[in-house]
Amino acid sequence: MTIICYRNGILASDSLITQIDSYSSYASMNKIIKSKKGVLAGACGNTYAVSEFLKYVDSDSYLNPNKPPPDSIFEDSSEFTGLTINKNEEVFLWEISNPVRIYAPYFAIGSGFEIALGAFYMNATAIEAVEAVKQHCKVCGGDTQIVRV
Repeated sequence: MTIICYRNGILASDSLITQIDSYSSYASMNKIIKSKKGVLAGACGNTYAVSEFLKYVDSDSYLNPNKPPPDSIFEDSSEFTGLTINKNEEVFLWEISNPVRIYAPYFAIGSGFEIALGAFYMNATAIEAVEAVKQHCKVCGGDTQIVRV
């Protein structure tokens, strides 16, 4: 499971991968990136979809109307949510192939997002919100990953 938090130009996440049936932790992966074009991106859900989405955002095809994201990312939209933040700190939520602009001073996706929103309400940074989730959500953990606009 995953927690990804954004606030004030910082995108932070956990790195733990868990098996939903047993909630056993067994691996880690990069869930967030800063692309070659300076776009912050993160995703949660199916590990293949997460990996493909991050590759797409880091590619020359990103936001090219003639080269949309691969359909394989969104085949099971219940198992994928993505987030991108451009250099102007505009936040976009991806649950299907067309992103939706989000207007909020902070945002969180993934398991434990409610914990993160509570932490944000109490003025936590994105990094502190991830740490709060890791303390109170058994399926989030590992190293905290951080990228900045």
